Amino acid sequence: MANIAEGNGRGSKPDYVRFLLPARGSLNECVALLLLARDLHMMTDKDHDRLLELVAELQPNLNALIRSLRQTSGLGNNRPR
Repeated sequence: MANIAEGNGRGSKPDYVRFLLPARGSLNECVALLLLARDLHMMTDKDHDRLLELVAELQPNLNALIRSLRQTSGLGNNRPR
């Protein structure tokens, strides 16, 4: 969330994309941590599954935002440096 907010505040689409990429990585880290929490019996299977459903809803939206910003800023599919 912080990366998304900071990137949005930078004022340019390329900068926004640069901050969205780590946000996408953080979302993937959440999946790994959810698996660990479940395996260590720190959460129920039901809670784990519900949170994974939420991640599955967020991922396409975040990917679509990145794709849209890349297209409208002339970045194409290249990763910003």
